[in-house]
Amino acid sequence: MKPLAFVIFQLLVIGWALVAHVRRDPSVPYRLLWVAAYGGVIGLDVWYLHGYAYPGPGGFSF
Repeated sequence: MKPLAFVIFQLLVIGWALVAHVRRDPSVPYRLLWVAAYGGVIGLDVWYLHGYAYPGPGGFSF
């Protein structure tokens, strides 16, 4: 449960930073870079949860 709580906390903090920064700078490239970075973090979190935090057949999956 600990790795999942860490990932949820991480996504909340990065999501808050994304919203705060995008509100300050409305340029399209900047927004796209933030969305891409957030998507990359989500992808790495899923990879981590699936392969390392909860490995095996009964582990984490969508």
